[in-house]
Amino acid sequence: MKFIFQLLCVAFIVISCNNNENNEELKIYEESMVVHDELMARMDKLIRLRQKLETRLDSLSKDSVANASIVPKVRMAIANLRQTDDSMMDWMRNIQDVPGLDASMDHAHHGGHGKSALPNEALTVQILKDQNARIKEIREALVKNIEEAERLLIQP
Repeated sequence: MKFIFQLLCVAFIVISCNNNENNEELKIYEESMVVHDELMARMDKLIRLRQKLETRLDSLSKDSVANASIVPKVRMAIANLRQTDDSMMDWMRNIQDVPGLDASMDHAHHGGHGKSALPNEALTVQILKDQNARIKEIREALVKNIEEAERLLIQP
């Protein structure tokens, strides 16, 4: 009887530790998804600004001598907006491929099919932390690039 009690205690401890790791995974994942949702709400604006800058570039290019100082800035702003969009798309692909994500995490945000378990939960947590840091970098770039595009569009 004492052995069974000890075995149950060990099993409870193992399950509790695993749940804590899953809770950490879920917390990091959810934090990343909050930033993701914030950025997705701004992607239409990013695309519209890029289109407006492309139209402006076409107009400025008609007199490239007179507009020699602004044309490279507009080209760079377009490239930065495109890069931010690409980074967001890459991030979304990468977060879906994180090994070891719980099916509940994937299903909650992507209606996904679940992920296979990764034997090393610590690795999953580290990957999620890296992805969380990356989405925050993308947010900073998006804010900066939108501000720059807006500034260039109001500049004569």
